Amino acid sequence: MHCRIVRSGAGSKPITLEEWTAAASKNPNVVITGELKQENPFTHEILKMKLPGSGYWCPASKDHTGWPRDGTVRFQFSAAGVVFIQYSNIQNTELQELANELCAVVESYAIARGS
Repeated sequence: MHCRIVRSGAGSKPITLEEWTAAASKNPNVVITGELKQENPFTHEILKMKLPGSGYWCPASKDHTGWPRDGTVRFQFSAAGVVFIQYSNIQNTELQELANELCAVVESYAIARGS
């Protein structure tokens, strides 16, 4: 399970790259690299994809134990919102602050199902 920051509700506009970059720049624990790095769970090959607005986050709460097992959380930006991969704490204070900055919400998200 993952979580994402997204605007929801009738008439909501998607978060733009510019809005996301501005909000993320206010949190020193969020690093936008323009690249998504993931591990293939079967071959353990590291995959890198150029994705504007994507990068990694080092939660101040130190509550992430998933891949890459160094305490960081990878995130992917898209028109559908910002997905924090393998991180499911929708109550995290830092994510809530980012969502508030974007007039958005933090919600649970399953990539395979799309919600």
